[in-house]
Amino acid sequence: MSTLGHKFNQIARDEAAKPKYPPPFSLRLTYQERARLDAERGDQSLGAYIRERLFGADAVPRKRRGNSPIHDKEALGRVMGALGQSRLSANLNQLAKAVNTGSLPV
Repeated sequence: MSTLGHKFNQIARDEAAKPKYPPPFSLRLTYQERARLDAERGDQSLGAYIRERLFGADAVPRKRRGNSPIHDKEALGRVMGALGQSRLSANLNQLAKAVNTGSLPV
């Protein structure tokens, strides 16, 4: 068997080892049906709401990405604005350049 054939077989084995997930299910709704779902779901994602309605207590919760850990976005905006006006980033850049060129012993 050629080298290409061995590589192809290895790729096929690697693909077979990965867990297979079923293809996503698509559902067409009228505008009224979608509006009703949006109104009933509240703060839940549409997919989570539909799974909960279909499977009830047996619905398995999905892993969620963490939302922003910052709770006070206004304060974060003020801090970022102050950092932008302070020229601190330019000073840090100059220090990093000096370290990298060897003119600033660390």
